[in-house]
Amino acid sequence: RVEVKRTKQNRQIDPDWRVKSTKPGTYKKKIIRTETDKYQRLEPTIIRRAEGLLVRASQEVAFAHEIKLLSIGKEVPMDSRLRPLAVELINGTITLKSRIGATRGITKQQKSPAVLDGNSTLAKLFIANVHRKLHHAGVEMTINECRQHYWILRLRPRLADIFWARWLREYLPELQNRRDPHGKGPAIKKGDVVLIADPNLPRNVWPRGLITSTYPGGDGIVRAVDVLTKGGTLRRPTKKLILLQQSESSSTTGVPATVAPQERAQSLVLHPPTPALPACEKTYAARNSVVPQPARSQPVVSSLKPQAVQYQQ
Repeated sequence: RVEVKRTKQNRQIDPDWRVKSTKPGTYKKKIIRTETDKYQRLEPTIIRRAEGLLVRASQEVAFAHEIKLLSIGKEVPMDSRLRPLAVELINGTITLKSRIGATRGITKQQKSPAVLDGNSTLAKLFIANVHRKLHHAGVEMTINECRQHYWILRLRPRLADIFWARWLREYLPELQNRRDPHGKGPAIKKGDVVLIADPNLPRNVWPRGLITSTYPGGDGIVRAVDVLTKGGTLRRPTKKLILLQQSESSSTTGVPATVAPQERAQSLVLHPPTPALPACEKTYAARNSVVPQPARSQPVVSSLKPQAVQYQQ
């Protein structure tokens, strides 16, 4: 709420009171107006023209010899990087000869994109800008978006270099702080019977196998092993293995230690041992165990009386 009171005495005492009251507001408006006048909005035609000049300058550095040959109507040489492509020179810019020129609904730049060298500074900046706009999308999505504007040579290796540089700069330092375990479980070694954990499968169908090879790290701790299963040999990290039987007590499995690893792995899968398991694992052991059934007595058929069947006890 603002109250205004007009008097004639102010004008008599100070004739310039009206100018003084409006001067700060006018000065403030001038500051705002001058700040906005520093920047001018560029027209789309000016931006496209500047982009075309950058593309032409990049091509003159990377494909100077090819531009000279194309300008006089000759083909690119056999050892040129542009030889596998069908290119043409339009207004001093090397573009692809499009096979989709009659397609409707797409821009002229999409029909005949300009060719850029993957090692040029312009291509690197453009790829980084597209990758950032797509919120760090994958390789295929970034390639698809880049080819909507330009045809960049060796685009996949360039993207791989960008991803590798980012991995070294952003993710690798996170691996410096390694947490040491405060306890050690049983050491897994060659000849042990293990269960391979798979989060995508129920526990009662996890494969069982025999360790045939171990791969210790620089500190001597085994972190990866080769597991021989009924379907073949798998390489798995030790964190995804559940130790069922140590190799020292392999005689309790009913399979001699002198049996070949392949035969032993098959026998372990067909006739698995029943090790001491916790209560939560007893259901799995009961479901996954194959108990050999007693041999059924064979019938003896008499040659004199085919209808009479006697069972030998």
